[in-house]
Amino acid sequence: MKNFKTTLILMVSFLIFHSATIAQIDQNKIQSILEKNFPADQPGVTLIVAKDGKIIFKGASGMANLELNIPMKADHILRIGSITKQFTAVAILMLQEQAKLNVQDDITKFIPDYPTNGKKITVEHLLTHTSGIQSYTEIPGFMANQLQGEKTTEEMMDIFKNEPMNFSPGEKFKYNNSGYFLLGVIIEKVSGMTYADFVEKNIFQKVGMKNSFYDSESKVIPNRVPGYEIDYGEIINAPFLNSTIPYAAGSLISTVEDLYKWNLAVHAYKLVKKESLEKVFTPFTLNDGETTEYGYGWGIKNFFGEKVYQHSGGINGFVSNAMYLPEQDLFVAAFSNGKGPQFLTDIIAATLLGKYPDVKKKSLTKEQMVDYVGIYQVENSKQQRTIQIKDDHLSSIRTGGDLNDLLAFEKDKFYLENHLEIFEFKRDENGKVVGILAHLPNGKKGRAIKTDKKPIERKEVQLDEKVLQQYIGKYEVEPGFFLVFTIENGEFWVAPTGDKKLQVFAEGDHKFFLKDADAFLEFVKEENEFKTVKVNLGGQHITGNKI
Repeated sequence: MKNFKTTLILMVSFLIFHSATIAQIDQNKIQSILEKNFPADQPGVTLIVAKDGKIIFKGASGMANLELNIPMKADHILRIGSITKQFTAVAILMLQEQAKLNVQDDITKFIPDYPTNGKKITVEHLLTHTSGIQSYTEIPGFMANQLQGEKTTEEMMDIFKNEPMNFSPGEKFKYNNSGYFLLGVIIEKVSGMTYADFVEKNIFQKVGMKNSFYDSESKVIPNRVPGYEIDYGEIINAPFLNSTIPYAAGSLISTVEDLYKWNLAVHAYKLVKKESLEKVFTPFTLNDGETTEYGYGWGIKNFFGEKVYQHSGGINGFVSNAMYLPEQDLFVAAFSNGKGPQFLTDIIAATLLGKYPDVKKKSLTKEQMVDYVGIYQVENSKQQRTIQIKDDHLSSIRTGGDLNDLLAFEKDKFYLENHLEIFEFKRDENGKVVGILAHLPNGKKGRAIKTDKKPIERKEVQLDEKVLQQYIGKYEVEPGFFLVFTIENGEFWVAPTGDKKLQVFAEGDHKFFLKDADAFLEFVKEENEFKTVKVNLGGQHITGNKI
């Protein structure tokens, strides 16, 4: 499987209950949320919360520089990754208002030699991720081999322009960095300025974003912090990335307060007119009449019955997320130099809306917990959810996902810690638990029916360290992605490339399982040596060969 490392991380899910009242801000509570999720000795986070045109919280937690032992501060400058796309989209609309282009123009008007395979690819298709052009970050081997040297825009376009198209323009939505790269090229050709200069002079200076820049490897930028990643379970300095590669798709750096200034300016029509902005926040309509959840540079979704404009960013060493609820005039943004903050912004926004259970977990007896234990078939899906007893509470694991604590807060109602999904267990007329109703923040509800199947109880066996020694080593799943098995203090661990280490438990001489994820492993012996590991990840199978 291509993305083992991300599949092992359960995607954040959400709930919905309707309300339109912002809870009173609790500075200490928000700071405690930051510190809990971004400890003082780990890569850090900056956060801003603003309501009705006023900043009501600005803070930070964790470390800005691990090597120099410098704590993160709210005014530190970090890479914002794909949030850059908002600036690129607005720059295009600024040029349209100057009558220098039209979003319905064919891109060959500006890049005449670009191969469109006989299709009309418009500027709007690039803005909405519906062009069908191959995204260069998905070309096999690109992320492993093409990030070091400086490249011209022509050299970058040569990497992806002759790749086969994924679909006809306007047919589908597929997130696409190549599209926003091409928008940067168009901005330069139409304006006669470099993309960096255009954004600096027409946006940063106009808005007063004094701590925002097009990233540079050579310039000294005060308050800019380094990024970190997890490699084989260890924190490392993020791999080098030349800013000419993400370019107009992801090369800006900023502070959370500057991003709030940007949000204010956009919605006050200081950069583009109201008519232009309406297109930005209108979901794009595909050729078949279906709408996407994306406009120009912003995602457009439902969050607890509220419209939300959102975008995240992920780039070497940094992860970011920003969300704005226009009806509430609530803005939340978080930047991290090593850890994904989206769950953080979501939980804080949900807490302020009064939608996240602000309660301590309710204790249940073992007899009470037994009622809920079982395997539940997810409606309209091949996936299942397993509810089990873990220590003094319940746990939940969905096919292919991570194990999560399931905490009670009312009778038959539970929440996943640091997630926004509420589980409401349903009973029949005899009081027997028969299913789960999951409340989601996008207004939808998920259902699962309890089956007669019982959770498999994996029995751990202790293996001598000499036996475990047979399995240690580096196993290649695909070029650039490995599983590294090690022994630490007599314990067996696996570290997927770019991810945290996970403890592996034996249930036999060559069969193993993970307690914290839906994964089972089997080592295969060839010519008297274990050379292959087969992984069953929620029914998906991958193979790694020892190197």
